Amino acid sequence: MTDTAAKPLSRSRIVLICLFAVYAVLTFIGAFNHEIWYDEAQAWCIARDNDIPGIIEQIQFEGHPPLWFILLHIFAASGCPVQVLPFISWVITSVTAALFLWKAPFSTAFKGVVLFSGGSMFYLSVQSRVYCLIPLFLVLMAILYPKRKERPLLWGLLVALMANTHVMMSGFIGIMGIFMVIDLFRLWKS
Repeated sequence: MTDTAAKPLSRSRIVLICLFAVYAVLTFIGAFNHEIWYDEAQAWCIARDNDIPGIIEQIQFEGHPPLWFILLHIFAASGCPVQVLPFISWVITSVTAALFLWKAPFSTAFKGVVLFSGGSMFYLSVQSRVYCLIPLFLVLMAILYPKRKERPLLWGLLVALMANTHVMMSGFIGIMGIFMVIDLFRLWKS
């Protein structure tokens, strides 16, 4: 039997845990007290009142691709009330915050500034809109980018998911798509 002592937590890890805990608690309080806005309720109604083909048909009248509505449909179809909306965004942004804190190659101070900015504290985490998916996919793409040639299907899936978040990501996705085609051409050539 080996005697393994628990590793003590490093100071930087303790700071990251504290940053995440404070972020998660503050944004949870915000989500708990958030009143559903008209556009959030509209997205919920579209997701609740349609099946997947109906959502695809309905988005011709909306300003967003179908991904957010399909995600909301999962919750609405399982009987969740509309009050779950802010908590969907909260979970997504909490996962994003954890990935950002532990995987991003930035200083702890910079991570704290980004995490406690207005966008991260309210616009993405408390308001229940498709925008909460954009940082998640950006962080996942940044993590996978060095290994994108080894995992082209996963990379392509992330590019496709990002393309289905918001039209403002079109330029970024176009550039990523061009890089993806160049990488695939280089792999084919070699």
